[in-house]
Amino acid sequence: MSNDSTGLGIPVSRRALCVYCGELIDTAADHVFQLAYGWVENRKRGGSHATQFMERRNKYACKFCIALLRKGISPDQQSLFALNLYDDE
Repeated sequence: MSNDSTGLGIPVSRRALCVYCGELIDTAADHVFQLAYGWVENRKRGGSHATQFMERRNKYACKFCIALLRKGISPDQQSLFALNLYDDE
């Protein structure tokens, strides 16, 4: 992630917005998550094997938002009391 909100420390080719909070993130940085789809094989003892035929999407999320999702908390919950909630933009 960048140390400033302008993203000047991140090369343009690696800049993306977190799909949940809108924070500017470096797509090549550690602890940044990328959305992917694929096939997983179920195992007899539960769980799954590695993802096969994985397709990465151009959508990213920051570590903080993923941590909230893991706890069952919606990252969007923070914006419940936003003043511009019903503005048409």
